[in-house]
Amino acid sequence: MVVNITVDVHEPDKLFIALQKIIPNVEKKSLEISDYIIWGRPTWYFERKSANDFINSWMDGRLIEQLKLLCGIREQDGNNRV
Repeated sequence: MVVNITVDVHEPDKLFIALQKIIPNVEKKSLEISDYIIWGRPTWYFERKSANDFINSWMDGRLIEQLKLLCGIREQDGNNRV
């Protein structure tokens, strides 16, 4: 099975490089929703958070907005996982 992963351009290069070492089909591009996408059936969407980012996102309301966007993906296609 071929795994294709898209990594958001704002994610650390060290994580992108680590993924490239173990998975040949990794690309980096700007993502509107999520930080990582693993394409397939189902397609998986991931939002990576450090503890500090999680707290800041919660405090300024970004976390709820990000969750709503990720849930919207799931509503559009029941096969997607967030």
